[in-house]
Amino acid sequence: MGNCSSMLTKQCLGLSDPRYDQNASNDLIDQDGLWKQYAGFWGPFVERRNTLSEDNAPRKPSFYNPVQKVGWPYTSDVFTSYRVVTIEGTRFKSSKFYFY
Repeated sequence: MGNCSSMLTKQCLGLSDPRYDQNASNDLIDQDGLWKQYAGFWGPFVERRNTLSEDNAPRKPSFYNPVQKVGWPYTSDVFTSYRVVTIEGTRFKSSKFYFY
C-alpha cells in the first residue's frame, strides 16, 4: 500500500497507538487517571421514590406479594442511597445501597 511515513501519510498507526504496544497495560486506571477519581465511595444521596397508588393517594406499607409482584414495606417515600465503585484491572463494579 505504500510507505507509512511518506509525505502524504502520517506515522504508522502501530508506532503511536497504545493498542499495538506489547507493554501497554489493560488496567483501566493505568489507561486514564479519571478512573482513579471515579472509584471509591459516593454519597449520601437523598432520593425520592414515587409511592403514590393509582388514585394518587399515598401508598400504604404492605408485604411483598411474589405472585402479583407488588408490595412496599416502607412508610416513607424518601430514602438515602450510597454507591461504591470498585475498579480492579479491567473490571468495573458499581454497587448501590438504599436505606429507608
